[in-house]
Amino acid sequence: MKDLQSLLDEIEDDLGLDVYSIYGGGSHFAAEAVVTHFILALVFAYVAELSGLAGLAHQHRQKFKEFVRRVRDGDDLSNLYKETSELREQIAAMADGAQTQHEKAARDAVQAQLIEDVGLSTAKAEKYAEKIQKRTVDFLDSDERP
Repeated sequence: MKDLQSLLDEIEDDLGLDVYSIYGGGSHFAAEAVVTHFILALVFAYVAELSGLAGLAHQHRQKFKEFVRRVRDGDDLSNLYKETSELREQIAAMADGAQTQHEKAARDAVQAQLIEDVGLSTAKAEKYAEKIQKRTVDFLDSDERP
């Protein structure tokens, strides 16, 4: 059964060390939490562009940057599960209204985020953005999606 967690795991496998090298400092838990949040931000940006809701993606990106600051400052992460659950619900709701005519804009938004936030080269960011696009579209088209 294809679910959002499977999508996130696949994207994490794709991005691998490129993301961990930027956000993976500190404890293992913190690194996992930051990388998961970053991948959610990428998926959120892609689906937001698909559905024409890029403003929401920008808001989530700001939340992600705030989350990274909190992790690095050693803040209490007791609300992490609640925050992550809310983001997952927002992504699922947005996915229902996604439109394919926005795919290029969505891929470009993810590519730009990978370049800016991770510092990837344009070529590498383009490759990852295409993988994220394919995996996300496959997820959105899946009949097994809840």
